[in-house]
Amino acid sequence: MIKFFRKIRKKLLSEGKTGKYLKYAFGEIVLVVIGILIALSINNWNEQNKADKVENVFLKRLLVDLNKDKTYLESIHSRRESQIRAAKAIIDFSIETKLDSIIYQLPNMLTISSWQETTSNQNTFLELISSGNLNIIKSDSIKDRLLSLDRSYKALINDDKTNKEPYVSNLWPSVDLINPYSYLVLEPDLNQEFRISERLKTNEIEKMLIELKQDFKKVLDSKKFRSGLMNAMDSYARSLPVIEGMIEQVVNLMSKIEIELKK
Repeated sequence: MIKFFRKIRKKLLSEGKTGKYLKYAFGEIVLVVIGILIALSINNWNEQNKADKVENVFLKRLLVDLNKDKTYLESIHSRRESQIRAAKAIIDFSIETKLDSIIYQLPNMLTISSWQETTSNQNTFLELISSGNLNIIKSDSIKDRLLSLDRSYKALINDDKTNKEPYVSNLWPSVDLINPYSYLVLEPDLNQEFRISERLKTNEIEKMLIELKQDFKKVLDSKKFRSGLMNAMDSYARSLPVIEGMIEQVVNLMSKIEIELKK
């Protein structure tokens, strides 16, 4: 093709047709420029196509993470509701002090005697941040919502760190006065849940009940323990609307990503 154009230029020059030569040369330049622009457009299209495929991969991974986040946040919310109910039940029981029904407080003691660290399932988001590739996501709305959810997680985790110290220092030492697991055999539902095969004689059950009442009274008489219950109820009650807001953030973000993937 180049030889063909060269022959035409030589012929025009040899024939002294300078005007036609200049017009031809200009036309040839235009064709070259158009060719370059077409090549660049194709290259840009290929690069954009690759970027779109990479973005789709990350969006799908984000969607998987967010589904896990939703399930996880719902479980935290449910657990904290249970712990609030358990703390309130023990407080009500301590006021009534009907020690004959003490075995029914064992599930509540088990519920409040554990601490669950809050974590996040943001593997894909953190990968995008650490690699500096967050801009792979074209939608500013999705990026903003991801960053907002990250801030919410950090705030919740920091709040939990603040609440853990009084929770542990007030509740755990008091709970040590009574080991709920030692008395599981006394409560039918717990007995079944933990698959306890032990069968006690009547006198053994009576002896264990006496010990349970004594241990439980020590716990109920502890001001520190009651203070821990109140702190737990307050901190968990304050966290519930925060978690609900985060669940809403996750649901809205998932909806945005699903819409983006359909484009």
